[in-house]
Amino acid sequence: MMTRYMSLMSNGLELPPVGASSKWSRYLGVLTLCTLMLAGCGEVRRATPFEPVTDGTKLFGALTLDHRAINLSTTAPYDTIRLTAIPRNMRGEPLEGLPAPTFRSADTVSVWVTEDGLVQARRATSGVAVIAELVTGDNVRHADTAIVKVTAAATPPQLASFEITFDTPELAEWPMTSESGQLVEFLFLLAGLPSPAARMVTVTARDDMGNPVAGLEIDYVSLDPDKVVLDRRTGVVEKVIGPPGEARVLARTTLYGTEFADTATVTILGPAVQTYLIQAGLDGSPMWHFTDLIIRPGGYVAWYYTFAGEPPLGVTFEDTTGIEASPELCATLGVVMAPHLCEGGDIAPYQGATAVWEGARIRQFNQPGIYEFDTTHGVRGRVRVVADDDPVWDTMRGG
Repeated sequence: MMTRYMSLMSNGLELPPVGASSKWSRYLGVLTLCTLMLAGCGEVRRATPFEPVTDGTKLFGALTLDHRAINLSTTAPYDTIRLTAIPRNMRGEPLEGLPAPTFRSADTVSVWVTEDGLVQARRATSGVAVIAELVTGDNVRHADTAIVKVTAAATPPQLASFEITFDTPELAEWPMTSESGQLVEFLFLLAGLPSPAARMVTVTARDDMGNPVAGLEIDYVSLDPDKVVLDRRTGVVEKVIGPPGEARVLARTTLYGTEFADTATVTILGPAVQTYLIQAGLDGSPMWHFTDLIIRPGGYVAWYYTFAGEPPLGVTFEDTTGIEASPELCATLGVVMAPHLCEGGDIAPYQGATAVWEGARIRQFNQPGIYEFDTTHGVRGRVRVVADDDPVWDTMRGG
């Protein structure tokens, strides 16, 4: 016993007094456990390195529905349709091995949908979103939406034709959009006129008697989304990015289980509207946002002067040939509230204003050329009017 005591003491341990053997047993147990834990720390397991998937054919990139604009009736058998949601990889190809998508309706009173995609119309509605969604095991989530329109027609019409149409060839020519041109577009809207840059996809649908069928839910798709952006439900052209050339658009609808579709090719042109914006700078002096703008022949340029102090803005061109007033705006707003919209050529000095029809001066440029101008601010600028077939457009992008 004495030998054991001395051995423990020589290792720096102090024994408890006699009579505390049970407590000492607990100390020894804790000591043994700590020793085993420390020994285990020397055997650290290496974590498996994370290797990201870079192969685009294996990455979950999108979920697409086979029908996205659906027309149903509350009357059987026109009241149901089966939706299929297809997972796709980064290349747009079908992707296997993923969980099943789930479906839900944004309005369960009007449109029902089962979790596996069976849609049933319950009440007439102008349009209900049915959403398909898929979440992978690593929490990658994608969804797609179908719009379901429901009528109460007992014998709904059947389509014989469905095609994209343009009333005039010019409506199939889409000028590139310009953020600076929105002011000109607003003036045309204020006058109740179509904007020179406004475009949309229009569809003509007819039954077997040749009668037009209106009010269909239609899905409008840009087949060249890097060039053209469409509003999916209205077909309104939101952006024409360019460069000039051609772009393709698609319109499609599903009518009581039958799908109809048509494609069209449009021509992209240079911008038709631009704006020089002049407003107060940080130092209190007028600040110009642009001094060089480019448009196609027949396009409109606005000078919008919001600076309320001195000096007034005046613009003098080196050559005023082909610089005219907008005949449409002159005949509407010019008569009612803004007679200066009937002026062409040089711009007489005027004070700035925040009201668009007061602070803006519009000129239409009908002939190609470079139009240099001087201003009462000492700023020199130019308008470049470039023909549609000029190679300079190849380097330009709108939007």
